[in-house]
Amino acid sequence: MLRIVPKVERDLLKEVVDKSGSRFKSVRPPIAIASLKVLQKLPISTLNIKLPNLILTICGVLKSKDSSAREAARKTVCEIAVSLGDNYLSHILREVTVSAASPSVGLQFVIGSSEDHFRYFMDESTF
Repeated sequence: MLRIVPKVERDLLKEVVDKSGSRFKSVRPPIAIASLKVLQKLPISTLNIKLPNLILTICGVLKSKDSSAREAARKTVCEIAVSLGDNYLSHILREVTVSAASPSVGLQFVIGSSEDHFRYFMDESTF
C-alpha cells in the first residue's frame, strides 16, 4: 500500500488553462480524500510523516488567482479536517496559516467557508 502513495500524490493536482490562457493548479478533491483514506490505513508514524505534505499541497492552491481552484481547495481541507477529527485540527490550521499569504486571511478563508463542517467539531466535542 505504501507504493501507491507517491502515485496518488502525483495526481493530486491538475494544471488548468483558463480563458485568458493563464495556467494554474487545481486540486482534485476525490484524489485528495482517497489519499487521506489510504494514509489512515497505514501506521500512525507514516500518517504523521505524509499528512503535512498532503495538506501543504492542497493549501498551496489557496494562493491561486482562480476562485474556483481556491474554493475546491477550501472544501477539500474542510473534508480532510472532518475526516481526521479534532485531534488533527490544530495541525491543519497551522498548515493553513503557514501557507496563506496572510495568516488571518488564511484562517478566515477556511473557517468562513466551512461553518457547517466546523459545527461537526462543536457537536462532537465534550465542552
